[in-house]
Amino acid sequence: QRSWQNHCWMNLSLSARIVSASFAAAGVAVYNHFSSPSLSEGAASPSAVTLTCGLLNPQCVGIAHFLRLNGLKDVKTYHTPSFGGKSVSLKVDGQAVENVSGYVESVRQKDPTVFKPLASYEEKKWSEWVVNEFLPLLEVRAFRTPRETWNSVGAMLTVHESGIVPSFLTRLVVVPQRYLSAKLARYRKQVTHDSVGVHLKLEEWVQALGNRHMMGGSKPNLADLTLFATLQSLGDVPAVRELLVQAAVADWYRHVQQAVAAAAK
Repeated sequence: QRSWQNHCWMNLSLSARIVSASFAAAGVAVYNHFSSPSLSEGAASPSAVTLTCGLLNPQCVGIAHFLRLNGLKDVKTYHTPSFGGKSVSLKVDGQAVENVSGYVESVRQKDPTVFKPLASYEEKKWSEWVVNEFLPLLEVRAFRTPRETWNSVGAMLTVHESGIVPSFLTRLVVVPQRYLSAKLARYRKQVTHDSVGVHLKLEEWVQALGNRHMMGGSKPNLADLTLFATLQSLGDVPAVRELLVQAAVADWYRHVQQAVAAAAK
C-alpha cells in the first residue's frame, strides 16, 4: 500500500511540474506577443521605413532620427497636406504597421541597456512636453508675421521628402492658416512677450537636463530627438537662432546634432 501511495505521489508531482512548465511557457509566449511586434510588423531588420505625418508634427522626424540611431539607414519622412495633427503612420518595407509606438519599442529592446523604468518615464514625459507645451509657444513666436510664417513653413518642409502636394502649394495653403492660428493661440494663452515665454519654457528643459549632455545620457533618447527635430525644422528662423545662443541649449543641441549626423552616414 505504501508503495502504491509513493507511486501516486510521484505521478502527482510529475503532473504538477508539467502544468507549471505549461503555464510558464504560456506566460513567456504572452509576454513576447505583447512586448514587441511580430516579424510581420517589421521587427526583423527591415530594409526601408517610411513615416508620414502632419507638417508641424516633430514626433515624425524625431522617430526617424531614433530609428537611424538604432541602425536603420533607409528611413524617410513625408508630410501630409493636413495642417497639424499628432498622428504618425508607419510603413516597413511597404507594409503598414498599426502600432507605431510598439514598433519603436521593439527597436529599442534590441539594446539590452535601455530597460530603465525611470528613464522611460522621463523620456515619455518630456516627449509630450515638447509637443504639448513647448511647440505651441514656439509657433506663436515663429508665426508672428506673414513673412516669418512663410519662412518658417518653408524651413519645416525641408526636413521631409516631397509630400503628396508640391511644397510651394503647401506653403500657399498652410501659411495663412498657421498665421491666423498663431494669432488665436496668442490671444487664448495671453502671450504678451513671446520671446520671453519661449526662453522661459526652454529653461524647464535645461533644468531637467542638469549636468547631462543629453537627456538620454551618452545617446539621445526620443525626448532629445523630438525637441531637436522641432528646433532643427526651424533652424533658419530668427526665433530659433535666439534660443540656440544660450550656452546650455547650444551644448545640448551640438551633442544631439553630432549623434544624428553620425547615424546618417
